[in-house]
Amino acid sequence: MVGMPDYKLGEKLCAFIQPNEGRTITFDEMKKHMEEHGVAVFQWPERLEILEGWPLTAVNKIDKRRLRVFITVKLYEEGAIEKEFGNEYLEREKISIDDVVSGKEKIELTGTPI
Repeated sequence: MVGMPDYKLGEKLCAFIQPNEGRTITFDEMKKHMEEHGVAVFQWPERLEILEGWPLTAVNKIDKRRLRVFITVKLYEEGAIEKEFGNEYLEREKISIDDVVSGKEKIELTGTPI
């Protein structure tokens, strides 16, 4: 899970899942799984993103920084946030929404971590 920008709280959680081949999962199934495993409701993510691959760091680990950028750009493209708000959220990443939209920065979801 990574943070994503939210106007009211500043940040909410987004879960990223890459299901095994041939499997799917819904947001409700994820919530049920968390409830069954005793995860407190305030720790549940507000959004679920299904991925075909992961952005990886140089040492072959999931790049959460890139996932934060990915979801922020997606929220902007969906019209859920304004560009200025998304760019403020991404300041710590030193990447802007325009960097991704223009292709200056690429987020490749191709890897599988060790």
